[in-house]
Amino acid sequence: MAEKTRKVCLDTDIIIDYLKDTAETNDLIERLYLKFDEIITTAITSYELLVGVEYMQGKDRAKVENILRDIDVLPFSKEASRESAKVSAELKKSGKQIGIADLLIAGICICTESCLLTKNIEHFIRITGLQILELNQL
Repeated sequence: MAEKTRKVCLDTDIIIDYLKDTAETNDLIERLYLKFDEIITTAITSYELLVGVEYMQGKDRAKVENILRDIDVLPFSKEASRESAKVSAELKKSGKQIGIADLLIAGICICTESCLLTKNIEHFIRITGLQILELNQL
C-alpha cells in the first residue's frame, strides 16, 4: 500500500509573513519542503491575499501572483462545503463560532487530509478533525 502524501496548507497569515521576505520566513519554507511532500494553500487564502492587493492598490501584486502560481491552490469543492457545514454547525451549537473564511479553509484541509500551518491557533483549535501545525513544531 502506498504511503499517504504529507501536505501542509499555508494559511493567509503565513503567506503574508512570507511576502515580507525575512530570513525567518525563507528558512520556514525550506524546513517545510524538507518535512512535507506538498506545500499548498486554498482558494479562500488566494481570495484573501488578492483582496489585500486590491485594497493596497496593487502593492505586492507580482509577489502574490508568483506565490499563487508556484504552489497548488485547492478549490472549495462540494466535499469541502460539506465538511465546512459540519464544522460550522458544531461550533455554532457549542457557542464557539469562528469567521466564515476560517471555516471554509478548515473544510478544505479536512477533506484533503492536509495539515494547516497557521498562527491563528485560537480559532482553528476549536475544530475537531483538523490537523494543525504550529510554527514551534517545525
